[in-house]
Amino acid sequence: PAQPTLPIPKKLCLTTVASVERHGIVWICLDPAPDAAPSIPDWPELGDPAYRMMHDPPPEWAVTPGRQLENFIDVGHFSWIHTGTFGNRDLPEVAPYEVERTPGGFRVAYGYLAANPDATATGFTGAATVQRWMTYDLHLPLACRLSVEYEGGRRHCIFDAPVPVSHRKSRLFFFIARNYDHHVPAEDLLAWERKILAEDKPIVESQRPEDLPVDLTEEFHIRSDRFATAFRDALRELGLGRSYTA
Repeated sequence: PAQPTLPIPKKLCLTTVASVERHGIVWICLDPAPDAAPSIPDWPELGDPAYRMMHDPPPEWAVTPGRQLENFIDVGHFSWIHTGTFGNRDLPEVAPYEVERTPGGFRVAYGYLAANPDATATGFTGAATVQRWMTYDLHLPLACRLSVEYEGGRRHCIFDAPVPVSHRKSRLFFFIARNYDHHVPAEDLLAWERKILAEDKPIVESQRPEDLPVDLTEEFHIRSDRFATAFRDALRELGLGRSYTA
């Protein structure tokens, strides 16, 4: 204001980034391609009145975002890690599945006969197990929607978008939405999700190396890891290495 005719020095100019608000989250792109449309996950359930959306304040884990998201998409750990929630101890084998490439990332469909210790979570009472039909839609680089469908068209969706806070800490933007049992208190459903996350947290936080290796030769992988290896390959193809996933 003291000298309005002079240009503003570059050192005083703010750095701006491409950003958009969607799904209750502000998404940013630090280095967008010229004239590129924003690549934001399509999560229609969060705007569908047939679904009730719920979430907790985003928790922080001592983990890199790549490690957290890879755990989220892993179908091989259910029967071993989630034995206090939905994991079926009698079903340790991982059935074959296919990884489909989509415009934004990957899609995986997987069936699992889950344990049913708490009918609040599934809506099915009196059954020791309940069949889940799960569809993962991974949107690169670090966002995923998991649709869990039960008999009768009941659908429970989980949305996961980990964000790096520091070199070894991530904030988890974690939502759930379901199209049934709207009378069940949201706190009861969120408490169930917290219990599942509490089973994952110590496992993921203890993984070494902390960074997610995108060079597949650095770790040994088996067929049930196909989703994880596709995810790592895609990060490498995007030019993202350990410094990014950390």
